[in-house]
Amino acid sequence: MTDDSDHQGSHGYLTAPFFAAEGSDVTAYESLAAMAKHIEAYDVNVHEFYDASGMPLAAVTEGYQVVGFRARPGALPERNLLEQRLRQFLAMMPEPHRTAATEARSLEELVATIAAQFHVTH
Repeated sequence: MTDDSDHQGSHGYLTAPFFAAEGSDVTAYESLAAMAKHIEAYDVNVHEFYDASGMPLAAVTEGYQVVGFRARPGALPERNLLEQRLRQFLAMMPEPHRTAATEARSLEELVATIAAQFHVTH
């Protein structure tokens, strides 16, 4: 399931980058495979996972390993929630990142800011 070149999800295509949020801490990943590689199976219940459009993701585990992610069954995109998480994350950062949180007018602008200004994990 880590072959995600098309980022196919149960609701169509998922949009990179992908996010793992734990409270106000957010990590961005360039692919589902990269996120699976860095998340431990015992941590899946403390993180919330999203694609760039706010689609909630569920981790797919095999034993103690995360082997992939898929759109959470029955879920709709949670754009407002992801936008709130990203704004909180940027607000905790030093300038100019903090300013970016207030200047961004949409989820897409926040995602673009994070992709451009922060290291997206490979």
